[in-house]
Amino acid sequence: MPLGMPVRVELTQPSLREPLVVSGRVVSVVSDAESKKQDIPPGVGIELDPMTGDVQKRFYALLRELGLKDLAQPFEPDDLHGTASPDTQQVASNVRGLLEMLTDALQRVKDRDDEIAKLKDHIRKLEVALKAARR
Repeated sequence: MPLGMPVRVELTQPSLREPLVVSGRVVSVVSDAESKKQDIPPGVGIELDPMTGDVQKRFYALLRELGLKDLAQPFEPDDLHGTASPDTQQVASNVRGLLEMLTDALQRVKDRDDEIAKLKDHIRKLEVALKAARR
């Protein structure tokens, strides 16, 4: 995923009436190669866009429900590592894993879209050749 790419994420949980939709932009990318080189998890970092009052309340309620009590209120980025509980670290690890899966899925979709475009182009060329041969 390229840096700056806008993303839309639907967060779901059985307790939610409807998915919680948040948007943001990709602010960091750790490839598989970089992950192995630096011994850090692969994935993407997403900076969330400002949320409306209702969305923000639902977002923080979801964090509390997931056991992220120390993240369930607004915080400064520098405070994250100093206050993260073991539960928060586990959930953060799970989120990184989910983001890695999302990154892989998005890459597969892009690869398939590229392949479809090539096949459509090939079909167009074959159709032109077929029309020319019928004349």
